[in-house]
Amino acid sequence: MYRIGQEIAREVSPEIIKNDNPEEIFDGLSKIFERLRIGLLELEAFKEDVVKISIYECVSCSGMSNIGKTVCYFEGGLMAGAYEVITKRPAFAIETKCWGTGYDHCEFDIRLKKV
Repeated sequence: MYRIGQEIAREVSPEIIKNDNPEEIFDGLSKIFERLRIGLLELEAFKEDVVKISIYECVSCSGMSNIGKTVCYFEGGLMAGAYEVITKRPAFAIETKCWGTGYDHCEFDIRLKKV
């Protein structure tokens, strides 16, 4: 599921996100999530190599019981893929919060590798 998200991002992101400004990437990614009805994004923090993003109304897990693990691989792949294709830097998404772990939203750290 993670790889599928990455592949979709590689196809869709360049059409929607026009430059590598961090705010522009987030705004474009947010449009992609809304257009595909995946969830509502909120930018929590941005540091040089880490972007923290929350997803509300996540299509994969919203309303799920606490099963003790994160489940939103597709969403993580989509976000990492978008940052990777636009910044031309390897990126990886780590889900830190999820309905599946007892939270009422999902949260991801998108880590960008230095090149």
